[in-house]
Amino acid sequence: MKKLCLGLICIVVAVAVVCAGCTPKDTPKQEQDVAEMDMLTTALELIRDNYIGQVNMDNLDYAAAKAVIDGLDNFTYLTTTYYSQTTDSRIGLELAITRYNEYIITYIEKDMPADVTFEDGFHLQRGDEIYGVANSNDVDADGNPIFHRVRGLASSYYSGYVEGDEDTVLTLRIARNGEIVGDYAFGKTKRYAPRAYFVPDVYGDGTNVGYISLRSFTYTQLPDGTVKSAADDFDECMRQFLEAGQSKLVLDLRNNGGGNTDILSSVASYFVPVEPGEMTEILQLQYAKSDKVVHVNVKKDNYIADLPLVILCNANTASAAEALIGACRAYNGKNTTVIGQNTYGKGVFQRTDLTIEDQTESGKVTGILDKYYVVMVSGYYYIVDPAKENGMYNIHQNPLIPDVATAPTEEYGALSADNEMVAARSALLGTDD
Repeated sequence: MKKLCLGLICIVVAVAVVCAGCTPKDTPKQEQDVAEMDMLTTALELIRDNYIGQVNMDNLDYAAAKAVIDGLDNFTYLTTTYYSQTTDSRIGLELAITRYNEYIITYIEKDMPADVTFEDGFHLQRGDEIYGVANSNDVDADGNPIFHRVRGLASSYYSGYVEGDEDTVLTLRIARNGEIVGDYAFGKTKRYAPRAYFVPDVYGDGTNVGYISLRSFTYTQLPDGTVKSAADDFDECMRQFLEAGQSKLVLDLRNNGGGNTDILSSVASYFVPVEPGEMTEILQLQYAKSDKVVHVNVKKDNYIADLPLVILCNANTASAAEALIGACRAYNGKNTTVIGQNTYGKGVFQRTDLTIEDQTESGKVTGILDKYYVVMVSGYYYIVDPAKENGMYNIHQNPLIPDVATAPTEEYGALSADNEMVAARSALLGTDD
């Protein structure tokens, strides 16, 4: 067991990280920061002198560090996995959550576990509701999975009920048109699901309007260690778009929470012109605790001139997704129409290269035993727009406003019938028919 004082180690390290940029001459300030944490010190002393049981100080060490870091804001947190690479298991569904906390299926990924037809002929379809969940890892005394109703519950409950690796089986109770239709079991997988997908002639009437849904600007690490990029997925969608002879594009960024700026630059290259041998700046990241400025530029010349573009957004469109909208408006405004609801308004960026290494066990330093990653808000980003005052602007807590406002879609049938898609058709074709 660690000595009591070791319970403060991660706290001190966390404070040092919060004060990024500190040098040895800042030591008095660091000492003041730690001294002001008197309640934590007192709590540890009370535990040492009074608590009846044995205390795992290693666990307390981690819990204290996590509490300090996670409590800073909504975007800073301590995690055991690298920020921009996800390895989560899934069954292949995209969901929308209504204001009544109903979990509505909006997309079923091809060739994933959810894309299966059962013996009774049932197949999930867009607009179905997940009414409840039973997880093979959550069983009663007889070994039977426990069913949990999720309708009406916050998303944190849903996330907890569906957790599990690729050996997990989820039984979903499905409602269709307001009626429960049955319980259906799906095994989870770590098989890669692309971050973007393409639908040709999305309105089905020969008007050559292509549709691309881009769900994140992230990397995904596969079980074999291979890393896939959303930029590659988007490139493939654009290749299909051009091969299909589509003349107009609906780019769906609803519920896209952002991600990596390199991927942002790659995606933006289709909509932001670049002069030969030059770059076009679309974003600046300005660090709060230093003079460091990172310039995000479009370098590749993939620009498709005169392509009518509608971008769909909602209150969950954030960060890099908002930056893409800003770039399209700045450099391709005559061809760009933004439709939906106000965006999230996240104008800050996170550092993802910070780590905390727990090197102590039983009071001895034995090397790196645990490594944790810190995702920390470290500055503001500014969307570059030469037409704006100072040539750039920040949107933190000041969301982007769509050109055409619609009510959020809450009843999901055919994709083309979404409120935002109906408005997109009118913008691109000049008709609601």
